[in-house]
Amino acid sequence: MRLTEAREGKTRTQVLAAIADLQRNDGPPIQKDLVEKLPMTKGAVSQNCSRLVEESLLREHDGRYRVDTGRLLDDYREHFEEYLRRAPQSELYEQEVSDTNETRTRTKRSATEYFEADLLEDILLTSLVSSLGKNNIQTLREVFLYTDDVLYHVAYRAVSAETDVPAELKPILKLAACLDATPDLVEELANRHDLHAELAGQSPATEIAKHAYGGA
Repeated sequence: MRLTEAREGKTRTQVLAAIADLQRNDGPPIQKDLVEKLPMTKGAVSQNCSRLVEESLLREHDGRYRVDTGRLLDDYREHFEEYLRRAPQSELYEQEVSDTNETRTRTKRSATEYFEADLLEDILLTSLVSSLGKNNIQTLREVFLYTDDVLYHVAYRAVSAETDVPAELKPILKLAACLDATPDLVEELANRHDLHAELAGQSPATEIAKHAYGGA
């Protein structure tokens, strides 16, 4: 990505994030509200609002803007589906990879209902708003990667608590159980440094899957 593309992506993401923040607290903003909130010119705000409306990420009514959360979730789902590919077989993590592949198959079958969960929408919007203060998040794809991290940590904290996982968290657990794509990398490190015994433990995703499905 060229520097100019990254800069343009950051501006677009900032506008979208600012609208998400303002609509959550004060209702749908007008462009004047965005100019006051963001370090950019009125022209830049106007241009980016127009582009986001054209891309269906924003809805505009009477000069006020609202994030189209349905479109945002659709885009995040398209990003997430990359995780649903079956992982390559592993000697060190044979059972773990087998369980993960089964979890991904189950999740793929029921993905629609998981992506309708209110908590997932809130995690996605919260991650988007948080990007306003993070210089390393410049594009919507990077917002989605950050959402992956937040979703995974929410799920792992839930299964680490000494209480039953509530029903509203189950869709998050089932999505989070698909996010670990590292067994082949860890196995490569174990082989390279002769650490098979030390790195043979299960991943957090295995524990998440156990609580999500009662065992993958």
